[in-house]
Amino acid sequence: MCIVIPGFTPPTGSLPTTTALALCVFIAVPLYGIRKYIAGYLKTYIKPTVIMLPFNIITELSRTLALAIRLFGNMMIGVMIVGILLTITPFIFPIVMTLLGLLTGSVQAYIFSILAAVNIAAATQITKPKPVVEAQPEPSHA
Repeated sequence: MCIVIPGFTPPTGSLPTTTALALCVFIAVPLYGIRKYIAGYLKTYIKPTVIMLPFNIITELSRTLALAIRLFGNMMIGVMIVGILLTITPFIFPIVMTLLGLLTGSVQAYIFSILAAVNIAAATQITKPKPVVEAQPEPSHA
């Protein structure tokens, strides 16, 4: 909403803010996972073998980094486009772009929330192996 006021940039237009938001999700995912399935969640980091532990940790970190950069980039590009259009056509397009910026901000907040919820849901949902059903021989029709 700060983009409506001239001279203000959205708070998510700074990388430290988006990184802090993503770090909150990064901390929440294991906390919810451990709270729901203590041993089961921690075992997911070493599946299928212990060698996968560093790769699974890198996956968690890269997910957090992608979340922060995605939000930062999408919000900053809106501010930059409004600034460029303001210098080119100072009267009509900035109003339209400001309204589109509000829409973009709302969509980005929604996407950030959905991605955070998906990460937390993935952490709290541990799949149990399906029981193996032995095939029974079919009766012969003689």
